[in-house]
Amino acid sequence: MEDSDLTEHLKINYSGIKKNGKIYLLILLATIPGLCFSSVTLHAIKIGASETLRCKINSFENASWKFQELSRPDGVHKECFIFNYDYDKLAHMTLKDAKKLVDKDYANRTRIICTKFVADENNSRPAAYPQEFANYCESLRYDFLYDVGAVLPYILGCLLVVPLADIYGRKRILSLGCHLAYISVFIKIIMLHFTREAIGEAVINYAYPVLKYTTEAIIIEITGNELRPGAFVLTFLGLQVPQFLIGVMPPLMYWKYATLLAYSTVLLLPLLLWFVPEPSLWFISGQQTRTALFASETLNDSPRHNDTLLLLRNKVITFKKANKLVQEFRHKINWKEFISINVISISVGFLSFESYSKHKLMYASLENGWMRILHFSSGLFGVIFTIPCVYIMNGVKFSLAVLFGGCGALFACLCFLNSDSFDNWFAIVTFFIEILSVIVKILFEFYLQRIFPTSHRCFCTGICGATMTFGLLIVIGIQQISSLAREIITSVASISSCIISIFFVKNLSRMDSLHINFAA
Repeated sequence: MEDSDLTEHLKINYSGIKKNGKIYLLILLATIPGLCFSSVTLHAIKIGASETLRCKINSFENASWKFQELSRPDGVHKECFIFNYDYDKLAHMTLKDAKKLVDKDYANRTRIICTKFVADENNSRPAAYPQEFANYCESLRYDFLYDVGAVLPYILGCLLVVPLADIYGRKRILSLGCHLAYISVFIKIIMLHFTREAIGEAVINYAYPVLKYTTEAIIIEITGNELRPGAFVLTFLGLQVPQFLIGVMPPLMYWKYATLLAYSTVLLLPLLLWFVPEPSLWFISGQQTRTALFASETLNDSPRHNDTLLLLRNKVITFKKANKLVQEFRHKINWKEFISINVISISVGFLSFESYSKHKLMYASLENGWMRILHFSSGLFGVIFTIPCVYIMNGVKFSLAVLFGGCGALFACLCFLNSDSFDNWFAIVTFFIEILSVIVKILFEFYLQRIFPTSHRCFCTGICGATMTFGLLIVIGIQQISSLAREIITSVASISSCIISIFFVKNLSRMDSLHINFAA
C-alpha cells in the first residue's frame, strides 16, 4: 500500500473516534487521576474542617461559630500565637464582635515557641491553652519532612514505574497506578494519626505520576491534530476542581464525612481502566504483532476499529513499515536541547511550588474570604486560560517564552512586597503567579509529550517529570531558609527559561502531525 493511502486510513480512523462521541468520554475520564490525587491529598480539608483544628474548649460547644475562624497562627515563623482571652466570654459573642476583640488584642498576643509547646511523650502541655494549638505546633514540626516525604515518592514513581509503560503497555501500568491509589486510601483511613498518615501520602504521591503520565500518553496517542491540544489541557481539570470547591465552601461540621467523600473518588478509577483503550500507536511502535492482532479482533476499543491494524492483519503492509512511518515524526534531540529541556523542567518545578503550597496560604487568609477564594481558584483559571494559549498563540515556543517572562517579572515584583503581612497586593500578585505557573506547567508537559516518539514517550516524560519534581524539592528547601531567596531565585530561573525557550525550544504548532510525517 502506498504511503498516501496509509495516511488516509489513519486520518479516517482518528476522525471516526472523534465523530462517534467516544473520544469526549475518554477526555472526561482522563480527568479522574487528577481528581483523585487532589481530593485525597488536599490539605485544605484538614485546615478548614479537621477535628484536630477544632476548639476543644467546653464553653464553645454551643457557640454559633468555630474558634478556628478567629485563630491567626503564623506559619512563616513556625510559632503559635496564643491569645489570653476569657473564652467563656468569647463563646457568648457574635462572630463579628469576637473578631473585633481578636483584632484589637492581636498586638498583645502571647508568643510561645512551638518546640517548647508541643506535647511530649507523656502528653504534658500547658493546661491553660487549648489542644488545637498543640496540634498545630506539632504539625509545623514535621512540616518540612512532610513536604519532602510527599515529593520524593513522586520522583521515584517517575523514574521507576512510568518508563515501564513503553515496555508493558499503557493500560497495564495504569492498572498498577490504580491499585497503588487504592492502597494509599486504605492506609490513610486506618492510620488516623497525622505522622503515620504520611505513609498514605507517600503512596498516593508514588501512584499519581503513574496515573498522570500514562493517561496523558493515551490521550496524546488517540486524539487527532485538532482535538489533541484541548483534550490534553482538559486532563488537568480534575486536579483543580477540588481545590476550587475547598476554597469556596465554609468550614464543615461533619469533616469525617467530607474526608470519606474525598477518598471515595478513587472508586472512579475502574471506569478509567474499563473505557480507556490501549493506543494502537503503541502496538505498532512496539512491533507486538500477536498482541496487536488480538486487540484488533477482541477488544471493544479503538484498536478493534483501527485501520492500520486491519491492514497489518490482512498483510497489506508489514509491521516494520508501519512502525517506521509512525516513528518518523520525532525530533532528533541534541545534547544542547536535552540540557535546555532539563533546565526548563527545573524552572517549572520552581513555579509549581506556588500551587503546591496553597494549603499554607490559607492560614493567612482565613479571616479574608475573597483572598482564600482567590488563591484556591487560581488553578482552575489557569486551566481555562491555557486553552487559548494552545489554540490562538502560534506554537508552544512563543507561549512558553511569554509566560516565563511574565512569571519572572511578577516574582521580581513579589520581592518588594512584604510576604509576612499577606496584604492585598501580595495576594493579587501571587494569584497571577499561580495562574501563569499552571499554564506554564501544562504547556511544557504538552510540549514534552509531543516531541518524543511513541516507543519512548513515557520513558522520556517520566525523566523530565522527575526533573521538574526535583526543582520543586529544591525550592522547598530554599523556602525553609528564606521566602525572599526563593522569590529571587525563581525570578532568575523564569527569566533564564524565557531566554532558553526563545533559542532552543522547537516551535510546535497545534496542527503538527503526531502520527505520520512523510517529509523525510
